[in-house]
Amino acid sequence: LVGLTKIDTQLDYLRRLRKWFLSLLLKPNNYFLQTCSDEEGDCGNNVTIIINAPSLVSRFVAGLNVEQIQCRPIYSPRSSDARIYVNWTGVINKKGTNSLGYPWKDPNYKGVYRDLAYNCPKTLGILSRSITFGFSLKMNEEHVKIMADALNKVDNRLQPQVQTQPQPQPQPQQPQPQTQPQ
Repeated sequence: LVGLTKIDTQLDYLRRLRKWFLSLLLKPNNYFLQTCSDEEGDCGNNVTIIINAPSLVSRFVAGLNVEQIQCRPIYSPRSSDARIYVNWTGVINKKGTNSLGYPWKDPNYKGVYRDLAYNCPKTLGILSRSITFGFSLKMNEEHVKIMADALNKVDNRLQPQVQTQPQPQPQPQQPQPQTQPQ
């Protein structure tokens, strides 16, 4: 119950960190920001960039790692991340949750199952070009500045590539994070 009384303060702090990070970013040459449809309602615990060209992903990751920002693309064929649909073997193989094969063999189910790759043909390509920068309550504005500076440095070092999925860039204000919540 104590946590519930602190959640608004904590979310406000994370949102301030996120806005601070965005305000420090230079105009990107080789990536665009993942769209957030509810900036004010978003928890503020991360920012995801989508790199324009698959050929730049490994260079981005290596460059950020050199700058002490440990990261990787959200999806890699070698990854077993349970958040990515290719690892949902129960769904892909239509394995039921019980001996009757529910929900796939439920006589009331009239839907047509289509493979997830059919329904989401671009998803893995986008996720393999996506890198997330996470924020936590243990961070302060200096941590956020280090991450933003590293991203700016790596992006500016790489040869600009044509953007494969243009997205409008948000114009964040320059909020200053305040003290960390307790």
